[in-house]
Amino acid sequence: MTPAYLRVPDTAASMLATELRTGQLTLVLGAGVSRGMGLPPWGELVVALETNAETSIGSPDANADELMRRTDVVRRAVGDSEKFLDAVHAALYEGARLLGSQYPEVMLESPMLIALGALVMSSRRGSVTDVFTLNFDDVLDWYLHLHGFRTQIVSELPVLFRGDVDVRIHHFHGFLPLMSTYDRSRWLVLTHQQFVRRLAEPTSSPWSAVMGAEFLSKTVLFVGTSMSDLDVDVILSRTADLVGGSRPLGFVVGTNVPDDRIADLEERGLVPVSLPTRDDVPRFLLSICQKAAQV
Repeated sequence: MTPAYLRVPDTAASMLATELRTGQLTLVLGAGVSRGMGLPPWGELVVALETNAETSIGSPDANADELMRRTDVVRRAVGDSEKFLDAVHAALYEGARLLGSQYPEVMLESPMLIALGALVMSSRRGSVTDVFTLNFDDVLDWYLHLHGFRTQIVSELPVLFRGDVDVRIHHFHGFLPLMSTYDRSRWLVLTHQQFVRRLAEPTSSPWSAVMGAEFLSKTVLFVGTSMSDLDVDVILSRTADLVGGSRPLGFVVGTNVPDDRIADLEERGLVPVSLPTRDDVPRFLLSICQKAAQV
C-alpha cells in the first residue's frame, strides 16, 4: 500500500515535479485527454462503428469486454483488415470539429493540450521525453508541431529511436492519424480478438519490452485512462514484482475516485490522485511544471 499522504494533490505534484526535473517521468494517456476536442471515448466510438456498419447497436456504457466483442462483430461485418482500419478512422473523426482534414486552431485553446504540451516541451526544469498513448489519434503530435517541436511517432516496432527529437509518442494500441504526415499502423488493439493476440505475445515482444523497460526505469503518470486495459495491467504487474514495493510505480490522476477504486490502484503499486472536476486535471498537470521550475 502506498502512503496516504502521497494522494494529496499538492504532495503528489511536488513528487512528480522532482521526477520531471530529473527526467524520470513518463506519461501514459487514455481517451479522457481527448474529451472536449470532439473525439469520442471508447463506448461512443464503438456505437459509431456499429451505426456505420449497420450492425446491432449497444450501449456506450458497456464494460470493456462487451465493447471489444461488439467491435469484433463490426470487424467481421466490414470485411478485411484494411476496410476495418478505414471504418475505425471514419468513426474516430466524424464527430470532431474538423476543418476538412485539418484540426481547427481553436483546439490550441484546449486546457488539456496546453498542460500536456507544457510537460513534454523541452525546458531546463525538465521535460517528458516519452509518451505512451492508448489513443489512435495524432492530436498531441499536431499540437506540438504547431509550436515548433520535433516528435517521433512510434507505431511500429522494432524501430530505431531518434536522438534529434523533443519527444517520442508511442501508440501502444495502434495509430490512425488524421493528418497525412504519417502512415497509419497496420494493426490495432480494439477488438476482443486483437486484444487476445496482444495478451498472448511473449514478454520479449517489442511493445511489452519497451513499455516494461519504461515502467521499470521511470515514474509513470497516467492521465485520462480508466485503467481497465488488461495488457497495460499485465506489464504493471510484472514491473511491480520486480520493484518489490520499493517505490510507487506511478500516479493515476482522476476525478472523484471512489474508495474501492483507490484501494484497487494502491494494491497495484499506483498512487491515485483524486481531483474534484475534469477542469482540475490540466491545472494539476501545469502545477507539476510550475513546481519543477522552482529551484
